[in-house]
Amino acid sequence: LFACVPLTVWAIARGLGCGYRAAFVGAVFGLSPAIMSLVADSALGNLAAIVVAPTFLYLAARAALLERGRVPLILAAGLLGAALLAFYPEYAPPTCLAGGLGLVVISVRRAIAGGAFTTATGSDQLDAD
Repeated sequence: LFACVPLTVWAIARGLGCGYRAAFVGAVFGLSPAIMSLVADSALGNLAAIVVAPTFLYLAARAALLERGRVPLILAAGLLGAALLAFYPEYAPPTCLAGGLGLVVISVRRAIAGGAFTTATGSDQLDAD
């Protein structure tokens, strides 16, 4: 299970578009002393949640935003969400908060890119007439 932490970091970084080197650096930092202390304290539920929570958020975001309607992604995200609650229920509120914050950021970025927050200036109004 401990080996899944850097693998999860690498896979999610690659899925988000990072290059091989950036994903490798992130995976190396996934082997932090904090993670190792979780193994030493034998809190396997906590360690499992550290692996499952980011994977759940990534798959849920892909299923909701990028590849809408793909049933396998929706099922995988649902199963990982249930596993998160089973492993370590205390991770549910911060995971939902992080997911909600991510959705707000993505929505604002899409609205800005789509021109929802632009205002018409005098020259734009003349061109439209």
